[in-house]
Amino acid sequence: PALAHRARADPLWRGRVAVVSADMRSWAGPGGARADLLVSELLGSLGDNELSPECLQGAAHLLRPGGACVPWRYQSFLGPVSASRAWARARDGSDPGALER
Repeated sequence: PALAHRARADPLWRGRVAVVSADMRSWAGPGGARADLLVSELLGSLGDNELSPECLQGAAHLLRPGGACVPWRYQSFLGPVSASRAWARARDGSDPGALER
């Protein structure tokens, strides 16, 4: 909604920027038009990434030669988490379910 509003209201964007909210795997540009820039918010969650790589690859046909995709790369990773109070309670037996919450 915010980008669509800006595309209508901003004189620099008006007539130059088209904001399309659609499934990019199945959307076809009007008259076969292709995009200079494809912006995706499909970064997903840990584990399945909501098919993000497949979606971005499947939308490559929508880009003009030399077009760009944002993000063009990303990486999922795990980081250690410390919960010393929960670990202490689970270890000493005072709260056996401390690590299950």
